Amino acid sequence: MTECDDLDLKHHLRELARTLGINMLYAADERGLLSVEPYEHAPDLPPFHGRLEGPRPSRDDPPSHEAYMRGLTEWLGGRDHISERSRQSVGRIERSLCGYPQLASEPG
Repeated sequence: MTECDDLDLKHHLRELARTLGINMLYAADERGLLSVEPYEHAPDLPPFHGRLEGPRPSRDDPPSHEAYMRGLTEWLGGRDHISERSRQSVGRIERSLCGYPQLASEPG
């Protein structure tokens, strides 16, 4: 088990799992998300269940924190489908938060 916040790495790991024919299990703090990508039985399933296409913004050099968060959450249904606490946190990055929030599902 490992933690991974880099969107390109998340995509690369899914492509590798698909190539190797092994299943990918992903859990996130965001509203208790659990995602299963069953590449063993569905080798043609695209990464992120096909919900994330196009260029993925880099965490190291995003055009904006909002753009990075939009790309990161697109496969979850988009920014409008993440918790209010997560959306509010994005505007606080580099002001009162030093990085992207990791406690979206934790009690406030």
